[in-house]
Amino acid sequence: ASVFEASAASILITTASGEILAANPAFEQITGYSREEVIGINPRILKSGLNPQQTYEELWETISRGAVWRGELQNRKKSGELYWEALAISPVVDDQGRITHFIGVAPDITEAKLAEQALRASFSLLDATLDSTTDGILVVDRNGKAAKWNRAFIDIWQAPAVAAAGAEEAVVGQALAQLARSGHALTEVIGPHPDPAAGSLDQIELADGRVFERYSQPQRIGEQIVGRVWCFHDVTRQKRTEAELRASEQQFRALFANSPVSILVHDRESGEIIDANATAWKAYGLRSLQELQASDFWLAAPYSFAEALSWIRKAAAHGKQQFEWRNRRRDGELFWEQVTLSRVSIGGVERILATAIDISDRKRAEQQLAEYGEHLEVLVDERTAALTQARTAIADAQAANAAKTEFLSRMSHELRTPLNAILGFGQLLALPGDAPLSAQQADNVQEILRAGRHLLEQVNEVLDLARIESGRIELSLDAVPLSSVVAECVALVRPLAEARGIGIDAAIDDSVLQADPTRLKQVILNLLSNAIKYNREHGTVRLGSTREGERLRVAVTDSGRGIASEHLPRLFQPFERLESSYEGIEGSGVGLALSKRLVEMMAGSIRVDSRIGVGSTFSFDLPLARVAAATA
Repeated sequence: ASVFEASAASILITTASGEILAANPAFEQITGYSREEVIGINPRILKSGLNPQQTYEELWETISRGAVWRGELQNRKKSGELYWEALAISPVVDDQGRITHFIGVAPDITEAKLAEQALRASFSLLDATLDSTTDGILVVDRNGKAAKWNRAFIDIWQAPAVAAAGAEEAVVGQALAQLARSGHALTEVIGPHPDPAAGSLDQIELADGRVFERYSQPQRIGEQIVGRVWCFHDVTRQKRTEAELRASEQQFRALFANSPVSILVHDRESGEIIDANATAWKAYGLRSLQELQASDFWLAAPYSFAEALSWIRKAAAHGKQQFEWRNRRRDGELFWEQVTLSRVSIGGVERILATAIDISDRKRAEQQLAEYGEHLEVLVDERTAALTQARTAIADAQAANAAKTEFLSRMSHELRTPLNAILGFGQLLALPGDAPLSAQQADNVQEILRAGRHLLEQVNEVLDLARIESGRIELSLDAVPLSSVVAECVALVRPLAEARGIGIDAAIDDSVLQADPTRLKQVILNLLSNAIKYNREHGTVRLGSTREGERLRVAVTDSGRGIASEHLPRLFQPFERLESSYEGIEGSGVGLALSKRLVEMMAGSIRVDSRIGVGSTFSFDLPLARVAAATA
């Protein structure tokens, strides 16, 4: 019971059919559900809907046959927040082997999963750095899966084909297949590292005889370890040199003199330099072995001769030692070396053989990697701040839009009351009475009524637009015969067209649309009215329709002056009018914006095509009613 209560992992005990019998405090803390809330119900309350159904099927198939199931699930807390857990479900059986209970243990791994995702996002920033080094680089995630490698790694392991295909396991498999011993160091590369926070340095041998120094460091994002970076440095030449040196003292002397690697022979007790090849003393900027033996400037702080002697004595007592330290050339330049100390017998005398490789380039690359990591953290912080600012700006814009919609709605309602009064009194004045109006008075009354009706239409359009933007308008979609709606609209606008000598040609088939009849009429009336208002005197207006699969496109074409292409994107924006081109023509800039929104609410779209000096075509498409589509 104490383990159950004290565990940091969520623990559930259920019946064989899945009802929860017990939950520990960690379950309550992680999920937000209390024990009392979940006792007797199924753990499916935690399902997020984001895990594949196949995962749950495999889970039940596994535990139903008495086996343990392990996997990772993304679940949902009581608050709705998503989280990750590493779930292990173990069946409990009675003496007859029947399953009586299930025990589920699930540590919260959300932080690790998020860190892993952040690591993957950072790989693109590391590509240039990885490909700039001649050493092979392999990056694995916290589960040991290959996540990234550089070009040198592919060249080293001779795996270009599988790398081009992007098969991570195939790349690792190709590499491991070349190891001299089957399975050699396999778990260190693709399995969890025994000490995730520690670095490592060793060597591996390939079947073709190549030898590589393998260096690794944990990959961190903040304090979280999310993977490991492996570096493979070709030390084949160095190892072959060492092997040949051990094979024969005669061969050793020839190789010693010509080796490209710095080689020094030390007394195993005093550390005195007995011999060194030309590569060694030239590496320090010296001209002879004697100058090297007489100098100690090459030991730069924090190292000293005592430190060097300590390493030599360790090699004498325990065998090969390998380490890195910083040396100094004669001119004062500092450089890094990787030093390997080995026990050898030369002329029957036990000596310490030191081989040293200049690793200054690798150290600089490691420094660049560290700087890139710091830069990445800065970028993440900056982008997080930018995202917060963007969300604030969106919220402010939404609030401003809501305020604008509320203002338009209130103003429209406030205007309609006096307008209705004006129209009412105007209609009363127009009625015949005991004191008939003069001709001038009658014309004035008709002008009042005409202007009032026009203003009321504009107010209604603004009110409709405000309702749409606030989501307070509802449509009643039905099967609507297009020809009857068009005929009614043409009849309404014909007097306006005849007053300007404009002809209307309507060629509409008998299609039946799925639409709101009132709103469809409103859209067509708006397009026809615009085609007449913005047309030339004695022009034409054509209205036609074309089937496009199970949709119908309705087009209204005028013979007006046309619209410049740079103005087209503004046409469907509320309160936008091209005053410079159409001064003196009535309009509020709301009609097209309202028509666009109404068409979109009826599952359609609207567009415009225009040519200067030729005219404009406004068209919209709507779905055919099912009865119309079936007979098409």
